[in-house]
Amino acid sequence: MKKEDNKYGPVAVDIKNILGVFKKRKWFFAGAFLAILFIGLIFNFFIARDYQYRASTVVTLPTDNLKFQKIISDEYPQEASILWLIKEGKPSNNFFNHHLKVITLEISSEEFLNEVIYNLDMDINLRHLKRMVLTEYGGNESFFIINTFYRNPEDAKKINETVIDTYTDQKEESFRKVYDELVDKVEEEIFTLEEDLSELSLEAEGYAISFNKELIENFTVEDNITIELKPAGFLPPELENQIDRTTGRYNYLRDILDNLVNNEKFYTGSIEIVSGTRVDENFTYFRNILLSVAAALVISTVFIYIIDFIISIKNKNRR
Repeated sequence: MKKEDNKYGPVAVDIKNILGVFKKRKWFFAGAFLAILFIGLIFNFFIARDYQYRASTVVTLPTDNLKFQKIISDEYPQEASILWLIKEGKPSNNFFNHHLKVITLEISSEEFLNEVIYNLDMDINLRHLKRMVLTEYGGNESFFIINTFYRNPEDAKKINETVIDTYTDQKEESFRKVYDELVDKVEEEIFTLEEDLSELSLEAEGYAISFNKELIENFTVEDNITIELKPAGFLPPELENQIDRTTGRYNYLRDILDNLVNNEKFYTGSIEIVSGTRVDENFTYFRNILLSVAAALVISTVFIYIIDFIISIKNKNRR
């Protein structure tokens, strides 16, 4: 018997007893070992082979045009929310976490995956594809990774690119609908303001004509002075303030409309690809076989000690 001391007190390790358990329960050990090894090999050669290659694409959400993202979020919060615009004025972790979770849920939905299958020229079903697609993201990261797995690198990459293309096409279609509605709403308000400015201009012009007419009538020919007519001057403060407010709102909306039109792709896009699709070997058969053997050894060893303990307890109870 070999004794070893540690901080908790003496520990006795009986090597003879350990070898005795192996000898006494060798058939349990052999059976458990072969069963676990068989399960591991079945998994490697028939199930895990579909995970042999991994294709990965890193994507993020666009963070350009921040000034107008906030302006539009303030003016049109409903449309801005649907278009995934940043309302804080700068991107935050909460913003990325929320929308990346949305993307993950949408990509894993059966409706979306059925669309991917339709676009793929491959013999693959929904249940199979659902296991092949995995998204990962970090709580403090501004990007996430779309992973797809398959038994050969070409198809792994094809599935990955089809998933991304299908998703971006779907989001662009839904975003474009909201974008067009937003542009129409801004144009409609601008048109209304143009009519208001036209009426205010006529009102100001009428006031100026009336003012200058009264000015002329108050002078006689004998006065022999030069009279300066000012059609846009001497407006009532209320009218002048109304013109300034309307003009300011008009110019503000014109800037929004110009930004929407000049950055159409930004507003109708959904995700931004950070890097091209990369394909890596996810595992090798040799490595997995070694892991299966190691797992079978460990689990079988634990198993025979549990069996030996149970049998020993039963024998004691019989005495």
